[in-house]
Amino acid sequence: MKGLLHPLPPGERFAASCALRRCPRVRIDARGTLEARELRRSKLIFVEQGIVVLVAERPRPRRPVVLTIAGPGGLIAQPAPHERIVAITAAALALVPDAVCEELLALPTFRHLLVEHLVAVVRERQQSLANATGGTHADRLREKLFQLAREYGTVGPDGVQIELPLTHELLAQMVGSARETVTCSLAQLRHEGLLERTERGYRLKIEAEALEGLAV
Repeated sequence: MKGLLHPLPPGERFAASCALRRCPRVRIDARGTLEARELRRSKLIFVEQGIVVLVAERPRPRRPVVLTIAGPGGLIAQPAPHERIVAITAAALALVPDAVCEELLALPTFRHLLVEHLVAVVRERQQSLANATGGTHADRLREKLFQLAREYGTVGPDGVQIELPLTHELLAQMVGSARETVTCSLAQLRHEGLLERTERGYRLKIEAEALEGLAV
């Protein structure tokens, strides 16, 4: 949320801050869940702290699918009935109801920034969909890791560190594969020398410039 407020002119920033103070807050422990029914009064959900994913249930095969991932300053629309928010780290969320949304949209600069933010969210979802539907399982996993590295990576001397608690199950939900398949694909990527497991997550053993060149 701070990312949207910081560029605002002083008058709009004050008005937006006052409006947002009236929004209820909720904290979720790591692996905690918020069901859609708990968020039905919230038009938008801002991630103030931590990292969460929006997960959808699909009946056949009965396997959850990650629709999007959002870190601090991220934005999620009101979940549909078959969706839920899952925290992959401890998180704090601001739940923005309709009335506050209307106040915020009346602020011209905030409205412009919100549109830019939503365009970025749509682009991320389009890329996630492409990653989950095309190519081999290893190819899809590779592209997802590149995407996560661009969004959440830290460049170091040995590559790009993805500092997220990525379990095999979570990666499987991100790319539409079974957990066992992801485990095999991770082993393949490690064998190729592309990936390394670290205490803080995974490291892609490529130059940052190469990673940017792979952006969609």
